[in-house]
Amino acid sequence: MAETGRPGAEQRPGAKGAMEDEYFRHLIATSIPIHIRCRDGYEIPEAVLKEFGTYTLLVETDEGRELIFKHAVISIHPLRLKQ
Repeated sequence: MAETGRPGAEQRPGAKGAMEDEYFRHLIATSIPIHIRCRDGYEIPEAVLKEFGTYTLLVETDEGRELIFKHAVISIHPLRLKQ
């Protein structure tokens, strides 16, 4: 049975994902190094975001590429600003 008329179920223009997509596109375009902290305590001290999808982030570190699931991420912090 499909949900219809549920309050808050409709998509608003510019809602959900627009802000994070813009942030991710900026990080990719500028190759700003980032620090990623995950919910389970795992951290990536320095990485560059290469691609992102609905549920995942593809980052590159000194050890190679790593696929991170967005639901596991607590924070993404730029390490320095690139002009």
